[in-house]
Amino acid sequence: MRQSAHLCTPALLVTALAVPSTSGRTALALPVFVALAHVLADRPAVVRALALLFPTAVLLSAVATLIGICFGQWLLLVLPLVAAAPTPPPNWYCRP
Repeated sequence: MRQSAHLCTPALLVTALAVPSTSGRTALALPVFVALAHVLADRPAVVRALALLFPTAVLLSAVATLIGICFGQWLLLVLPLVAAAPTPPPNWYCRP
């Protein structure tokens, strides 16, 4: 799960450079998410986590462009937060 999240997030963020529209980035990411959901159908918790990750990455990159931060500045601001974020326990996204 973690590896797929680490691979999807930068890919989604790079789309902000090519596609300025949030809805355009979402439309671009939807087929990728659907394909991953089909491949990972036997792991519903991973599919739920990716379902949260995709729109979050798209919206966070939209906020950065909205307030006038270029992509490089945004990365410099966000990378320390990502590096300092604690690793969640293995089943943080599962219901008890």
